[in-house]
Amino acid sequence: MKSIFLFSLFLFIDTLLYSQSSVIPAKANADYFDIPRESLFLHLNKSTYINGEEIWFKGYSYDRKESLPSNGSTNFNIQLFNEKGQELYKGLFFGSRGSFRGNIKIDSSWSSGSYYLKASTNWMNNFIEDESYTKKIELIKDRVIDAVVVDQALDYDFQLLPEGGHLIADTDNSIGFKLINDRGYGVSFEEGYVEDEKGKKVMSFVSNRFGMGKFGFRPVKGKRFTAVARFTNGDEVRKVFPKVEATGVAISINNMIEDEVMIELNTNKKTIGHLMGKDHYLLIRQNHLSKKLPVTFRDNETKKLISIERDNLFKGINVLTLFQDDIPILERLLMNPYDNIMKDIMISEGLTVKDSISFEVKVPQKDGVRYDISISVLPEETKSYVPNDNIYSAMLLRPYIRGFIEDEKYYFTDIDRKRKYNLDILLVTQGWSKYSWNDIFTTLPKSLYGINKGFRLKGKIQGRSKENVAKVYMHSTTFQGGQLMDIDETGAFELPNFFPEKGETIRLSGVAPDDSFVKPTLYVQTQLDQRTTFLSKEVIRKENIIENKEIHKDVEIPEGFITDQTQVLDEVDLQTNIKDENTSAIRILPHFKLNSQKITQRMADDFPTILDYIRSTGRFRIRDLAPFYSNVTIMAPVPNAINNLADVPVFLNDQELRIDLSILSIMATAEVDRVYIDRIGFGIGGIGGRGGAGASIRIYTRKTPLYQERPTANSFIEYEMKRGYEPVKEFYNPGYTNYSDAIFIDYGIIHWQPWINFSNNGTGKFMIKKTGLENITFFIEGLGSDGSLISKTITKKISPNN
Repeated sequence: MKSIFLFSLFLFIDTLLYSQSSVIPAKANADYFDIPRESLFLHLNKSTYINGEEIWFKGYSYDRKESLPSNGSTNFNIQLFNEKGQELYKGLFFGSRGSFRGNIKIDSSWSSGSYYLKASTNWMNNFIEDESYTKKIELIKDRVIDAVVVDQALDYDFQLLPEGGHLIADTDNSIGFKLINDRGYGVSFEEGYVEDEKGKKVMSFVSNRFGMGKFGFRPVKGKRFTAVARFTNGDEVRKVFPKVEATGVAISINNMIEDEVMIELNTNKKTIGHLMGKDHYLLIRQNHLSKKLPVTFRDNETKKLISIERDNLFKGINVLTLFQDDIPILERLLMNPYDNIMKDIMISEGLTVKDSISFEVKVPQKDGVRYDISISVLPEETKSYVPNDNIYSAMLLRPYIRGFIEDEKYYFTDIDRKRKYNLDILLVTQGWSKYSWNDIFTTLPKSLYGINKGFRLKGKIQGRSKENVAKVYMHSTTFQGGQLMDIDETGAFELPNFFPEKGETIRLSGVAPDDSFVKPTLYVQTQLDQRTTFLSKEVIRKENIIENKEIHKDVEIPEGFITDQTQVLDEVDLQTNIKDENTSAIRILPHFKLNSQKITQRMADDFPTILDYIRSTGRFRIRDLAPFYSNVTIMAPVPNAINNLADVPVFLNDQELRIDLSILSIMATAEVDRVYIDRIGFGIGGIGGRGGAGASIRIYTRKTPLYQERPTANSFIEYEMKRGYEPVKEFYNPGYTNYSDAIFIDYGIIHWQPWINFSNNGTGKFMIKKTGLENITFFIEGLGSDGSLISKTITKKISPNN
């Protein structure tokens, strides 16, 4: 008997259910995913490196509960492992608003071979599942290895995987399959068939490019069936069908209908009696969310069709589980189109500027949305950029899958009907979700490891200093402005969110009752509970995929291909003409340095705070609500507009202050080295900057504050930070000696742009080194503040005039 059960929106029941028979799975799932989980993705400038280069990366952090960039952790672990799983490098990188960036110098002692970058946060240690991110890279020490595949026998693993997990007798089943070699790599074949125990072919099938597919079959209990995969050379791989169960329910899902998903539940007459009178339902879930669909089996009903409109599914991966009396009996993953993908990103034709080429990036205008992207620029024919994933697969697919996914970016590049179908086949063969019901029912994640936001600085005033010190002042650092800390009755003080750069020297002054600085007697310590884990052998096994045994031939890297001299753009060369003392806490790009105001002692005396100085320029309208509220707003007229003001972006040591500008009202001008005030928005996308005013302010702090007299040992105490965030450098091009050399075209890097500041009209600019190459390719990845994902590859033909 066949019945069609059409399921509409009004039939869905909210996840918070109150009847004892239905609350357990839905509530257990909601509780299991109650504390948020982060997904990470690393965009690298390349995937194959040559000795002498650096690994440049941009990391993206995604809050799966909110489907937005994660504002949780600011502390991101980066580890590098070799093929044996030995840790060669570990660094801590500072991040904010869902991204972080950095670089790793390739050590000359590292040999040619495969390496694994692992990104993680301390928060991830709260979960049973491994939520960290791993990416495989290759290092070429002194040669390029070209693979010459030889004809040699391989071992194969032919797997038959019933959709939903069970093969049921005397009813229609959907059976997924995949053929992999002894290294786990998919092997395609042109002919496949099923034969019965007498050797008679009863049906045929074919595989996709990954050796996967599915077919329908109606097995008979007690009979033996074998699946056969045949190669063009006549070789065969055979697999006996898994155990056929006498009773149960099989599932088959058609996920290729545009507006709906059709679910077919099949069983046999022997099972019907066991189903009658029991509570069945489909639980459709994604992370902490779920929806419940009641399912009723009627007498003699061996086939049930259920139609679910796509609007009633979650965007992205959905996990469908059939329950019988709150016990999961089958499960299937499916992908519902995820529409928060930003495709309309464009790059302009290049414009020559001295020895460089300037490009403009255009993104769609969307109110309140900030786009955070990174771009790797490489020769069109590059062999050095072959990542297995992109940000789509890393955020939408990988977190829910147990096993390794071969070429996972394939499913999210140039998406068409064929790729959607192949993704559905992948999900059939992957089986149940990574998050097992056994764990969901029996384990409740606890926040034993914190969401780390910086370090904790703790100290205590000692000896007679207690009588002379009312507060402790930490002078400006690379990542922070000056911080004033209260002292308790025991002389202890604390800064809970301390952001030190490794190797920098911090200065602490005691503040006397008359507000003068004195040298305190104190001790300090930095605290951080940041746990990292090693790389599991299973990850190495999954990532280390080689389709065939190979014979290698060496292609020599020319001697001197990379010199010890780095190459910089003309603008950077201007620094040789700057004669003033380097008093800034960080390196200032030459354009900003040459066009900025150097803060003098007189200016520091006339304007106590940097906000006073900015106000004195007369270029901005400033609203300071202190002391009633901690809020400062700086606005400027919008170009070509009358009586129209817009917010002005403010950068402190090249980090934009996006949320709160109140630090400017307490930052002493004496702590500032230079102030760059721009009226056209240079460096943030041109006229009509991010806030629309076409202006920006950049503030650079001093290594040591200005004083009426040069600071002496009587005014502060110094500590060198042995622990802290890894210093982040601006990208520089290795000293390639020949841009037309075939090795550079195959393995060289033209440019790495880890961030772009976009103007209010959605444009941003960046410059690359002029190489003389005719065609170059831009590999773009990124996140929007609305959770939109960005991944695009653009190839440009460079005009001979460039």
